[in-house]
Amino acid sequence: MLYSPISGYKEVIEFRDDTGGGIPPMGLNPCGDPFGGGCGGGGSGDDGYEYPEPPTNTPCEKIAEIGKHNTTKSLFENLKPKTNSTKEYGEILKESGGQIGNTSIEGEVGQGGIDLNFSGGPIDGFIHSHYTSLLSVFSPGDLASLAALYATGNIKDVNTFIMGVVTASNTQYIMVIDDPAAFAAFAQQFLLPNGQIDEDKTDLFGLFDYAKYNVHKNNLSSINELGFLKLLSDKNSGLKVLKGSNNSNDWKELAIENGIVKPIPCN
Repeated sequence: MLYSPISGYKEVIEFRDDTGGGIPPMGLNPCGDPFGGGCGGGGSGDDGYEYPEPPTNTPCEKIAEIGKHNTTKSLFENLKPKTNSTKEYGEILKESGGQIGNTSIEGEVGQGGIDLNFSGGPIDGFIHSHYTSLLSVFSPGDLASLAALYATGNIKDVNTFIMGVVTASNTQYIMVIDDPAAFAAFAQQFLLPNGQIDEDKTDLFGLFDYAKYNVHKNNLSSINELGFLKLLSDKNSGLKVLKGSNNSNDWKELAIENGIVKPIPCN
């Protein structure tokens, strides 16, 4: 169980893949060890596995297939009233033949987290809600969850995968992996050697790093937004964040320019 003193957010994750998992993500050892050990050789080429070339899509292009799909839009909108609840709600997204299938899940009252259990193989996205008293941006538990999904091969396509959140602060974000190699390095600090979440390290990340960048549940959402973007940039996370409009129709990539947030509209 994860719990962050900063966000008041915990995430319980048990990854199971009865189908054998997806393609090992580039930058991680194909035996499932994100630290590169236990596979008798280890890196790309030495183990006989051909890692794919890094994707070149822009963040706006990355959300086109899953994030901007009409079904995903409806699911985002359905989550918004649930931010007034006292538990989290989420949707696991899987694409097939141009259609998005969803599996609805929810957390326990007052627990600030969701059990994310699945055994159907890699997924295309996960979106969820943060209710009142939780962060207005992604939490340390969210970053750790994304890291574990990546490390265990449960992301079907890094070039289209989305993690989304809607919050009681009237904010809506999608996070994408923009640089897989950089993200693989960033992800290690949240994980055990088997690719599962290291709860203690994730808690410490929330306690120290979120505090350093002034990301706190009691802040204005604009302050948290700026701090979170600075954190991801300074840590060379390989992640990009897009912000959605109130109706989920329009998205803007968020960048920092001259110390302030600069939204870049997606065409």
